[in-house]
Amino acid sequence: MSREIATVVSVENGVIRVTPERKSSCGSCSVQSGCGISVLSNVLGKKETAFEVMSQITVKKGDKVIISLKDNMLLLVSVVVYLLPLVLMIVGGLAGMLLNDLVLNEMLLSEFNMPQWLTAETASIIGIVCGLLAGLIFSRLFFNYQSQYSRFYPVIIGKALSHYEKL
Repeated sequence: MSREIATVVSVENGVIRVTPERKSSCGSCSVQSGCGISVLSNVLGKKETAFEVMSQITVKKGDKVIISLKDNMLLLVSVVVYLLPLVLMIVGGLAGMLLNDLVLNEMLLSEFNMPQWLTAETASIIGIVCGLLAGLIFSRLFFNYQSQYSRFYPVIIGKALSHYEKL
């Protein structure tokens, strides 16, 4: 199980919202001044991300808690968010090339005065964009449908001890 420490932002009507602690090793890195990630992080700032979690224990605003998500759910989310759009992009590109070869060949272009910019590369690019959009839409629909099931929600497994409570 993946575990992280988070801070409770709000507790309203049984809905608990938390923000995870950001971990960055940029401060101790020797190439910080020449690193693109460090520069990007400084430009964009530290954006807080809040999300809902489930809990069996009572928490209040400001509590530090340990949240957990099952590894198989983390893997499934990664596949749907990253791999599915990539695969559909490739399929879309191949479908665009196939469509060009079967339908938009040279004979059709000359017979119907189709624009000359409509080549195999253009059809492939259109297919790639359509595949990417289909992958993003499908992953959004998948998560909207799955949001009703508790297995996708992180769970608070306990309160995190402060530095003073550890001693």
